[in-house]
Amino acid sequence: MGSLNISGTSLQTFPEISNLSYESVDASWNAIRVLWEEELPAGIKALNLEGNHIGSDGLLQVWPNSLETLNLSQNQLMSLSDVMHWPTSLRVLNLSSNQIEGVLNCRHFPPSLEELDISFTNIISIVEFPPNLKVFTAISTCLQQLPSKCPDSLVKCTVSNTRALKRNGLPNYWGASLEHLDLHNCRLREFPRNLPATLQFLNLSKNRIERICAQDKFPPNLSTIHLGSNRIFEIPIWFSRNSKLRYTIQNNLLTAIPSSTNCLIAVPQIIGQRYQTAAQRIQTRWRAYKMGSPFRCWYRISVLKHELIAVAMCPERAGKYEDISPEWGYVYKL
Repeated sequence: MGSLNISGTSLQTFPEISNLSYESVDASWNAIRVLWEEELPAGIKALNLEGNHIGSDGLLQVWPNSLETLNLSQNQLMSLSDVMHWPTSLRVLNLSSNQIEGVLNCRHFPPSLEELDISFTNIISIVEFPPNLKVFTAISTCLQQLPSKCPDSLVKCTVSNTRALKRNGLPNYWGASLEHLDLHNCRLREFPRNLPATLQFLNLSKNRIERICAQDKFPPNLSTIHLGSNRIFEIPIWFSRNSKLRYTIQNNLLTAIPSSTNCLIAVPQIIGQRYQTAAQRIQTRWRAYKMGSPFRCWYRISVLKHELIAVAMCPERAGKYEDISPEWGYVYKL
């Protein structure tokens, strides 16, 4: 039993290879729209259908139990409701870059599922992770809520560029085996709670976190943490003295620049007191500049009117309104 590679061959239908013995079939980057159960080889274990035109009604309702790896990324799936039976041996499922939306109920997946990827979808919530899940990936989704409890088997969790995540959208229990957690750009306002002692890598960059958690709540085995582009004002003394920890802290509101050797970012990239003073001054000025809604609307219309007059007088200067005097139609020479 071998493998068959028919990737990028402009197929519009899946070939009839049910009488052949293939464990792995790569039919990615074709124009396949519909699958039929009788087309798949008996005993197939891996099927790659990435980059086809398969819609929700083009999926198999009953998948062969021998299938262990299934890649359905970059298709035209909007839901999985038509699937009545997933493979009982399925370990890896890739649903990324589809139009799937709403709530994803993982209870329909088999207990054997170990890796799940829902990146670049419109899924807003997940109902219960599969019991043996090890790797979960959700990049650039509409996720608002994760399950409150993660399975003890979970080792790696990536939920990044998810700007719709609710304040209480993170799990209360991260499992007993989590080693890698990536929460980059999720608009988090607080340091994640109840992180397991097994955690070794943590990415919290580009959020809105203002302070690091207390030492007794910090994962003791953490070796790398990214805290760049947050709103942190100071680094605790115990944090900088942790010789086992390596961290990044660029683009924050620090009042003092860390001098510890375990800081991975060079000193010139650290933002210190001068930036904080400038940021506070801008914030103060902005509050004074804020105007009521009716006046803002009137001001925008007034500016638009002057810009239209300027373009009417000097069409060749369109887009360069700052160089035009609407009253006289005179173009200033810079």
